[in-house]
Parts: sequence; structure tokens; C-alpha cells
Amino acid sequence: ASLSIPSIGTGLDVFGPSDGTVRVNAIVDGILFAENMPTMPNEGSLRTQLRVEGLPRGRHTITLQLASHDLEGG
Repeated sequence: ASLSIPSIGTGLDVFGPSDGTVRVNAIVDGILFAENMPTMPNEGSLRTQLRVEGLPRGRHTITLQLASHDLEGG
């Protein structure tokens, strides 16, 4: 599964509840930017669970691709 987001800026923050078991690959403009990134566990939808940062300022397409998910929760 994946989600592509057009963006103008230097990065992307993803907000939402997370138990921290999901890992994603971040692909920026068709190039793997970060592999197997962990999501941050949190208990609220207004907290950051994932951050892609440090991109050159400008237009980008950021794709978040499911890398793994621990269905056992640990």
C-alpha cells in the first residue's frame, strides 16, 4: 500500500494515532529518501507520527509506502 502527496516546501508531517508498529519507505520525486522509517507511537490524532524533513525547498511528490507492519503488536 502507498500514498502519494504533492507538496511545496521542505518536508511533510503526518498526524494521527499510531501504536508505532508500522514502518514506511519515503520516496521523494521517485527516489528512495528513507527506508523502513518507524512511526512514532502516540495516543492522539493531533500528534506527529511520521516526519519527512530536510528536502530542498520546492515542489515535490512524496510517496509513503508500507514497508512492514507488526501484526503481533510487539
